[in-house]
Amino acid sequence: MRLWSVVVVLGLLVLTGCRPAADSPSQSQSQSQNGTWTIESGGQQRSYALYVPASVPDPAPLVLMLHGALGSADHSEEYYGWDAAAERYGFVVAYAEGLGRA
Repeated sequence: MRLWSVVVVLGLLVLTGCRPAADSPSQSQSQSQNGTWTIESGGQQRSYALYVPASVPDPAPLVLMLHGALGSADHSEEYYGWDAAAERYGFVVAYAEGLGRA
């Protein structure tokens, strides 16, 4: 199994146990969270694209999509079909943007 596959599987196992805060947004508010977000981590600006389906359970599982070398979060979202899978199976997808496209 490739290293990235192991990382994704481990990330999924960890993240599926996450629960939203008690004051988490409603489904209609969650829809407005779609788009690109930026956070600061380790003194660097990091970004990710977030996709929240029209209907997700509460709490919702989270899939963290990590692109390959020279890829991007936008490319991953456009070409790999995770948004359609999220709609079908009821989970949220975060497409992490690597540093230096790696």
